[in-house]
Amino acid sequence: MKRNKKIFVTAAALMSLLLISCGNASNEPVEETQQTAAEAASTASSEESSAAEEKPSSEPVKEQAESAPEAEKTEQLSGEWTFIYSNYHSEYSDGDEYDSITMCTDPYAPESAINIREDNGKLLIDYKMQAYESDYRFYGLDLQYKDEPAYEGCENKDWCMQFSEPFGEKNENEADRKITLIDDETLIEVEEYFSEEDSEFSYHSITTNTYLRSDSPRLKDMEGLRYFNTVTVSDTAELLNNIANNTKIILKKGKYDFSDVAAKELNNKNVTESYGAYTVNGISNLCLEAEEGADVLLCIDTPDSPVLTFDGGNNITMRGITAGHNVEPGYCGGSVLYYSGVTGVEVYDCKLYGSGTYGIEASSCSNMKVEDSEIYECTYGLLSLSNVYTASFKNCVMRDSCELSMIYTNSCYEIVFEDCEFRDNDSRYDYCYFIEQDEYDDVTFKKCKFKNNKYYLFSNYQVKMEDCDMENNNAKLSDIINFQEIDDASDLLSLYEDAKKRQEEIDKKLESDTALDQLSLNQLSFEEYDMWDSLLNRIWSYLGNTLDESTFEALTSEQKEWIKTKETAQKDAGADFEGGSMQPMIENEVGAEKTQKRVKYLVEKYLDKQD
Repeated sequence: MKRNKKIFVTAAALMSLLLISCGNASNEPVEETQQTAAEAASTASSEESSAAEEKPSSEPVKEQAESAPEAEKTEQLSGEWTFIYSNYHSEYSDGDEYDSITMCTDPYAPESAINIREDNGKLLIDYKMQAYESDYRFYGLDLQYKDEPAYEGCENKDWCMQFSEPFGEKNENEADRKITLIDDETLIEVEEYFSEEDSEFSYHSITTNTYLRSDSPRLKDMEGLRYFNTVTVSDTAELLNNIANNTKIILKKGKYDFSDVAAKELNNKNVTESYGAYTVNGISNLCLEAEEGADVLLCIDTPDSPVLTFDGGNNITMRGITAGHNVEPGYCGGSVLYYSGVTGVEVYDCKLYGSGTYGIEASSCSNMKVEDSEIYECTYGLLSLSNVYTASFKNCVMRDSCELSMIYTNSCYEIVFEDCEFRDNDSRYDYCYFIEQDEYDDVTFKKCKFKNNKYYLFSNYQVKMEDCDMENNNAKLSDIINFQEIDDASDLLSLYEDAKKRQEEIDKKLESDTALDQLSLNQLSFEEYDMWDSLLNRIWSYLGNTLDESTFEALTSEQKEWIKTKETAQKDAGADFEGGSMQPMIENEVGAEKTQKRVKYLVEKYLDKQD
C-alpha cells in the first residue's frame, strides 16, 4: 500500500522534555556476550576445537540480543498511567487537514487509563478508552516488541510495543494500536489508519493519546499541561506569528497595534487578515498573557472591526490584558473581543473598552468564564451573547457604556453574573432594556450591584435575582416591585397604590397620544402587564410565608385555576392577530386587566386585614 510520507509532528512529540536512548541500552548486553565468546575462542588449542566452542556460543548471543531490549522495556513501562490528552490529526487526498486536541479536563473528554505489568515473562496491558460513541476495554493483552518507531515522525525512533489482536484476527476497519515512551514519565498510545489506496477519496489519520505516570508530580498542574510551548513576544507581528495549538504567549510591556502589521509580515496559517483586522482560526489551548507586572494593550485603528476575532477552536484564554479600539469615542462597528464557535472562553483580569460596540460578543460558544475584569465605555452595550451555553461572569465591573440594551442575549442558557457591579450605564434609546433577552433564555444575577443606570425597563422577560442591590437607577415600577424588600403587608399596600397611579398614567398616555406607533403601544402594554404580574408574584410570595398551611393550600388550588383562565383568555384574544404586530399588545392588555383584578382581590381579602 502506498502511504503518505509526510512526517506528522504530534502533540506528544511537542510535549517531550527528555528522550530516552533505547538503542544504546539494548546493545550493551550484546557486546558483553560477544566479548565472552571471543575470549573462549582465543583459548582453544586447535582450529577444530575452537570452531566447536564458537558454534554453540552464537545461539545464546542471538537470544540475549533479542530479549534484553524487551526486559528493559518491561521495567520502563510497568505501572499505572494517567490519561492527559488526545490529539487527532488527519490528511485527505484533496489536500485538506484536520486537527483536534482534547484535554482530560475538557467537557466530554475521553476517559482512559493504562496499567502495564509482567506476568510469566510476558508484558501485558490493561487498557480502557471511553470516548464519544466508542468504548474499548482490553485486559491482559500481550505487548509485542518492535524495533521501529510507533509512527512516522515519532520522537522515539528506536522502538515501540504493539497490542496483540484481542480476538485473534485483525478487523480491517481497526487501526493498529502501539505504545512507546517519549521520556521517563510520558507514554503515548498511537492509533494510525490508512484508507484503501484505490478509494476515490482517501485519507490518513493518526491519534496519539498521551499519559503520565500516576505518581508524576506534573499531574499537580493539569491546566499547565495544556501548553507544550511557551514563548515571549514583544511586537505585534511576533505575537500573530506565534499563535498555535497548545501555546502560551507571554506579552512583554507595550502597545500591540494590529493595524501596524503589514500583510507580508504575517506568516501563520492559523491567522487570517481582512481589511487590517485579524482572525484566529480553529486554535485549541491558546493563552495570551501579560508578563507579570507589565501593562499590555491590544488595539486596532479602525472602528469597523473587532480588536481580535476567534473563529472556532477550544480553550482560548486571555489574562492581564487591556484591549480596545484606538479611535475617538463615537461610532463603532466592531466589538472588542469576538468569539464564534469557541468552546472554552476564559478572560481573567482584563480591561475591555470602547469605542467597541460591545466588550465581548459571542456566538455559538459554550463554557465561558470572565472573572476580575472590567468592561467600559462601549458604544452599543456591555455584552452580546447569541446561542451561548453556560457563561459565568464573576467579580466584574461593567460601567459607563451607552446607547442600546446593555446586555443582549438570544437563545442562551445558564448565563450567570455573580458579585458584579453595573454602574453609570445608559440605555438611552427609547424602549431599550438593561437586559434584552429571548423568551426562554436563562439569566441569573447573584449578589450584584446596580447603581446610576438608566433604562426603560430592566428586562423584557423575567430574570432571576438573588441578593442584588439597586441604587439610584431610573427603573420602571416593575423593577422597583421586584427589588424592594418586603417586611410586612404595608410595604405591599404601598406598592399597590404606586401601581394604580402608574396605570392611570399609562391609560392617559394611550388616550391622549394618538401618534404612538405600534412598537410604542406594544412596549406600554408590556409595561402594565409586567407591573401587575410582578406585584402579584410578590404578594403571592408574602402570603405563602404568612398564611396557615390549609388556607394557603386552598388558595393555591384556586390560583392554578385562575392562571389557566387568564392564559386561555390571552390566547383567544390574540388569535385573531396571530403573527401580526398587534398580537403582543392585545395579549398583554388582556393579561394586565385580569392580573390587576386578581391583585385587587388578594389585597382586599388578605392584605387589608393584616394591615
